[in-house]
Amino acid sequence: MLRFISFALSLMRSDRIRHSGVRRTPAAISQVRLFNTHPTGKALAKERLSALMGDGGIQECSYAQNCVEICPKDIALTTSIADVGRQVMKKAILDFFKM
Repeated sequence: MLRFISFALSLMRSDRIRHSGVRRTPAAISQVRLFNTHPTGKALAKERLSALMGDGGIQECSYAQNCVEICPKDIALTTSIADVGRQVMKKAILDFFKM
């Protein structure tokens, strides 16, 4: 399970950020959004969001939109990053109040 999440978060190229041996990129965050919206992927959505809550996760995005400039397919990665950021924040708040 965690290997799959680590693999999904280790995709793409030169703008990689290394933390704890796992690479998290804008494309990987976009993949998390895609997987979480798919009917069969919703089963693992909480694990994916938890992985992005850790070190080097969604908070590492500087919102400079460099990923949009270098994306060869003109994908609106900032839209995915913002959407996943909202999901991560919602999960963090819910987890906080469950304690």
